[in-house]
Amino acid sequence: MEALLATLALSCGRLVSIDALARRVWGEDPPERIRGSLRTNVMRLRRLFGEHVVVTERKLLAEAISLWEGRNSSPN
Repeated sequence: MEALLATLALSCGRLVSIDALARRVWGEDPPERIRGSLRTNVMRLRRLFGEHVVVTERKLLAEAISLWEGRNSSPN
């Protein structure tokens, strides 16, 4: 799961193909059911971090502008 998390974090805001994810996560020894394994690992990451980790570029831009203007846009 660490390799998947790192790959997704480094690809923030960009689409990553299943083939690219499989190569980065498992190298030359992917599991028999790549899609199912990726789906399971993504589900585990979401469970671990919560659904709120999915952030859109628009939300990031709005938060950056708020911080730039001296406003705190986060509810915490």
